[in-house]
Amino acid sequence: MAEPEVPLRRVLSLPLLTLYGVGTIVGAGFYALLGEVAGLAGTAAPSSILIAGLVASFTALSFAALAARYPESGGPVRYVEAAFGAPRLARATGLLMIFTGVVSAATLARATAGFLDRLYGVPPAVPIAALVVALTCVAGVGVRTSGLVAAGITVLEVGVLALIPFVQIDVLPDVAGRVAELLPGDHAPWPGALAGSFLVFYAFVGFEDMVTLAEEVHEPRRNLPRAILAALVVTTLLYVAVAAVAVVAVPPSALAEDAAPLALLVGEAHPRLTSAVVWVGVLAGLNGALVQIMMAARVIHGMRASSGATTWLGAVHARTRTPLRATIAVGTVVLALALWLPLVTLVSSTSAVLLVVFALVNAALFALGPGDPGSGLRCPRWVPATGCALTLALLATEVTRAVTS
Repeated sequence: MAEPEVPLRRVLSLPLLTLYGVGTIVGAGFYALLGEVAGLAGTAAPSSILIAGLVASFTALSFAALAARYPESGGPVRYVEAAFGAPRLARATGLLMIFTGVVSAATLARATAGFLDRLYGVPPAVPIAALVVALTCVAGVGVRTSGLVAAGITVLEVGVLALIPFVQIDVLPDVAGRVAELLPGDHAPWPGALAGSFLVFYAFVGFEDMVTLAEEVHEPRRNLPRAILAALVVTTLLYVAVAAVAVVAVPPSALAEDAAPLALLVGEAHPRLTSAVVWVGVLAGLNGALVQIMMAARVIHGMRASSGATTWLGAVHARTRTPLRATIAVGTVVLALALWLPLVTLVSSTSAVLLVVFALVNAALFALGPGDPGSGLRCPRWVPATGCALTLALLATEVTRAVTS
C-alpha cells in the first residue's frame, strides 16, 4: 500500500527567505576569497566583485523566472524536464545538484574541524561527526527551525561585513578620494581584475539553493523571485563596500597573504574583536553546510515524481513535514565523505559541476521563452542566452585551469 502524500509545510516568509538567501550566498566563500581576489586584482578588487555580481545576475534572473513559473522543490530538475521533456537529463541534473550539495557540506565540515584541530588540538574525526550529526538533526526537525538557525547566523555574517566600514571609519575619506584606483586601469590592469572576477564569482552562488525551498515558501510565485534578487543585491553591495575599504586600509598584497583578511581588517582597529570575526567565519561555514544538506534533501524530494527510486526516500515525514529520510541519507553521505574520502579532486570538480547546472537552467529558460504575463517574473530570451554564454565561458576557464594546473 502506498504511503499517503504529505506536503511540505509553507512557513517561510519573504524576509526569512531573503535572510536565508543572503546567508547561503555569503557562506564562507567571501570570508576566504577576499584576500585572494585582492592578490589578483590589486586595488581593483571592488570592480572585480561588481563584475562578478553582474555576471551572476543573469543566471540568478533565470532561476528567479523559472522558480516563479515552477515553484517546486525539485528546482532545476523540474525546469530542465519542462523545457526539454527529457526525464533522464532532468534526473542527471538532480544528481549533479545533490553531488554539489554533499561535497560542499563535507568540505565545510572538514574545514571547520581542521580549524578546531589547529586551535585546540581536537582530533578532526570527533568534531566532524558531531557537526554533521547536529546539522542533519537541525535540517530534519523542520524548515522553520532550520531557517531560523540559518537566519541567525546570517545576521552575524552580515554584521561582521557591515562592521568593517565602521571599524575602519578613518579610511572612508580616502576611499572617496581614491575611486579611480578602485577601477581597472593603470593602477590595476584589466587581466588581473578579470581574473579576480572569475575567482570571486563563486562567492555569489547560493541562489540555486533557494529555489529548492519553493514548496515551503508563502506565495512562492511572488516571494521567490523577490528574495533571490534581493539577496543578490544585498550581498553585492556588501562585498563591494567591504572590498573598497579593505584595499585602501591594507595593501592588497598583505590581504592576499593573510588567511583571514576580514579578521586582519577588524584586528587593526580593535584587536579584541579578531577572534570573534574568526568564529563568525566558522559559523558561516557551518551555515553553508546546513544549507547544502537541506538543498540536497529537497532535490531528492523533488525528484520523486520522475524517479521511482526516490519515491520512498523523498517522502515527507508526517510530523516534521520535512523530507526526513532524504535528510538522514544526505547527512550520512556527507559524514562518510568528510571522514574517509580525499576531497581535493571532488572539491575541484564541484565548481565545474555547478556551472553545468547553471548552463542547463539558462538553456531551459531560453527554450521555454518569457512565458505568459501571469507566469511571474518574465525575462526576454537575451537574459538566459547571456547567462548561458557567461556560464560556459566560466566553465571553459575552470576546465582549462584544472587541466593546466
